[in-house]
Order: sequence, then structure tokens, then C-alpha cells
Amino acid sequence: MGPCEHEVCEALAALSSGHQGDSWIIREPSPHLRVRGMSPKIMQLNPPASAFNVRITLTPEMKTLKSLSVLAVAGMLSVSAHAQMDHTNMTSGEPAFFQASLWAPSPQLVPATEDISGIRLQVYGENRNVSGLDIGFGHSTTGDFVGFGGLFTLYNHVGGTTTGVQWGLVNYTEGEVVGWQSGWINVAYAKVKGIQSGLINFNAVETADLSGLQIGFINAAKHVHGVQLGFFNYAETIKGLQIGLWNQVNSRDWDQFAPLPKVFPFINVGF
Repeated sequence: MGPCEHEVCEALAALSSGHQGDSWIIREPSPHLRVRGMSPKIMQLNPPASAFNVRITLTPEMKTLKSLSVLAVAGMLSVSAHAQMDHTNMTSGEPAFFQASLWAPSPQLVPATEDISGIRLQVYGENRNVSGLDIGFGHSTTGDFVGFGGLFTLYNHVGGTTTGVQWGLVNYTEGEVVGWQSGWINVAYAKVKGIQSGLINFNAVETADLSGLQIGFINAAKHVHGVQLGFFNYAETIKGLQIGLWNQVNSRDWDQFAPLPKVFPFINVGF
């Protein structure tokens, strides 16, 4: 019998068949076989059923469907394997590579108590220790952060130490900053080693020293080793330079015999 010119209407899976290239060879008839336009009496053909042999050639549409089915199965297996790998990493204590979050603590892909080493894509998310890249509006790291945070960011918070870059409208680090804080408001409660640039650069005057450079409208730090450049500059002590309209240094160890004013306009120098 030549290539079948009729559409097979019910499942070929019910057939006991063999596959050669782009053709299916039906070795034995099945009671479930129904071919549109052909009488069921075809099953009575001679020679006997054991010799019944029909070749059905796959049309281009059937080949496309077959390829899509294979790709769909492969995709499902890949997603399943990736999910299993992430679950294994989390249960084994290893940092996850990718975090996606709408609003911490839920819904987010990786729990807030877990570490991330890779990328965080977030509306607002929170994790423990993070190394890598933050993308999104709001990020909170309760431990230490190492990397670049962030792109398109309104708020950055680090509960431990920041090493790298904090880049957003508001950047807040409770521990030490080693690197660069840049935004409208930059806040640090421990020593800053590097650069702060923004409208307001505030290092807690009771606890946070500066070794480096502050550039902004308002700059404040406890002990400054470096340069403050802005409209209002404040330091408890300074070894370096203040440039602005209001430059205040509260004490100078080297000026014990003829105390100088605490505030100088335009420029103030400490040794």
C-alpha cells in the first residue's frame, strides 16, 4: 500500500509500530485504528493480519509537531534540573546564584535568611550576605555586601560591611564602607575608606571616620583624613582639607596655644 493520503484521526500511540526515518511502519492492525474515508473492513484485508503492512509518511506539519514536542520535553527537563540544583544548593548551605523578589520577605525566590553569590533582580528584596550585582529599586543585605549595588536603585541598605559600590538615591551602611557610595543621600555608621559623592554625605559624627574624599552639598564625619568639598563641611578633627562656604573643625591638637576659630569660610586646613 502506498503513502497514506488520509488524515489519521485517533492516536497512533495505540498502534504497535516501528519507526524508520520520517515514516511509521504499522506491523499489526489495532482495533483502535480509524482512518477517515476508509471502511473498517480494511481490517479484513488479505494477507493475514500478521502480514498487514502500512506505510504512513509524516507530513511537514507532523514533523514540526514532533520537533516542538521534543523541545518542550527537553525544556521541562531542564527547568526541573535547574530547580533541583537550586534546592540542593540552598539545602547544602551554598549561596544561590540568582534572586528575584517582589517584596521581602515574600514573595521572593530565595529566602531572606539565605546568601546570594550572583545577581539579585528585585523590586525590594532582602538576603543575608551578598556578593555580586543588584538590579532593581530596593535592596537590603543584613550581613556583608561585596560587589555593585545597584542599577536603577532607589534604596540600598547593608547591615554589615560594604566592599565595592553603593549606587542609588539613598545608600545606608551600618558597618564599614570600603569603596564608593554615590547617591542623593549617603549614610555610614562606621569608617569610610574611599569616596562619598552626593547631596548629603553623613558619617555618624560619634563613630564614623573618613579616609578619602567627600563631595556634596553637606559633608560630615568624625575624624577626617582627606578632603571634604561642599557647601557645608563638618569634622570633629581633620588631617587634610575642607573647601566650602562653611568649614567647621571642632578641635585641633596642634593648635593648643592659640586656638583658632572652629569655622572658616572657603577653606580650612588641618595637620
